[in-house]
Amino acid sequence: MRKIFFKMLVIAAVSGMAYGQSAPTYKCTTAGKVTYSDEPCVGGKVVDTTPTQGLDKISGTSKKGADVQKIEFNKAMAEGLKPLLGETPEQRAQRHKRWKLSDKEKLECWNLDGQIQETKTREPVSLYQARKRYKDLTC
Repeated sequence: MRKIFFKMLVIAAVSGMAYGQSAPTYKCTTAGKVTYSDEPCVGGKVVDTTPTQGLDKISGTSKKGADVQKIEFNKAMAEGLKPLLGETPEQRAQRHKRWKLSDKEKLECWNLDGQIQETKTREPVSLYQARKRYKDLTC
């Protein structure tokens, strides 16, 4: 019984870490109805869903989970390595996210980065297609 509980706990933790990564949330308006989705939509706008981080009101100390501590550690590492690598924390996170991809997929992700930036204001359909391919590649 104890082994089964432990295995379930590990599976829940691993799946929670994979899901907890920062994925964009889109606000979509269709026929006057507003919906929120993790999938890009035509005319959808990215919504900032970053949880707030603050002090506990009672004790005055900061209570942070392992995920927030990991994010802060990664930001501190990026700032420390910035003089050596010349990367912002966002660029470092993106590089780490893509390290498992093949060279061909990395190149396609890099091209999609530029394509998404170019089409944000012009063509909603091609923007949708570029974002969908971006997500499919797990860029």
